[in-house]
Amino acid sequence: MRKIKNLLVVVTLCSILFACADSKSFIIDGKRVEVEPYGWADQETKHDSVIYGVCVGNVVWSCIGFQNIVTPVVLTGWYLWEPRMLVRDKK
Repeated sequence: MRKIKNLLVVVTLCSILFACADSKSFIIDGKRVEVEPYGWADQETKHDSVIYGVCVGNVVWSCIGFQNIVTPVVLTGWYLWEPRMLVRDKK
């Protein structure tokens, strides 16, 4: 019975931490722009008008799946940084 409870706790925690980086829509220069997440492998998709934040769920899953080289490469290479908000000029 205790093993089942422990398994349920682990599964629940993993499902809470499971977070894929999500794209967001912003209005930049009067146009709606869909801003995609980026990582170290595709830094050219970074938009200068957007503040990005680290997707902690992808970092955790990369640490959990480090035995399989594909998991950390994909999660940090293309989905490490997700768009949070627009940069506001402070004048």
